[in-house]
Amino acid sequence: MAYMSTLARFSSEVIDQITRYRQLAVAQERLAELMPGAAPIELVTPDPAYQQARTSEMVQNVPPIEERFELLEVSKLGYHY
Repeated sequence: MAYMSTLARFSSEVIDQITRYRQLAVAQERLAELMPGAAPIELVTPDPAYQQARTSEMVQNVPPIEERFELLEVSKLGYHY
């Protein structure tokens, strides 16, 4: 009877690993849909778009706080999970 908790914990960890593996497969499928025809390595290759920009240039593009909107009204917004 002492082994029951160990067996339950082990089976839970195996199920968690299987779940994570399936979640990774779904994420990879979704990435492949975003880049049709791309090689799998291209899906995870870093893009140098922001690596060449200096941080001061990026900060200057942010509008001052007083220019940001304060209210966002949305109607008929839906969410499906």
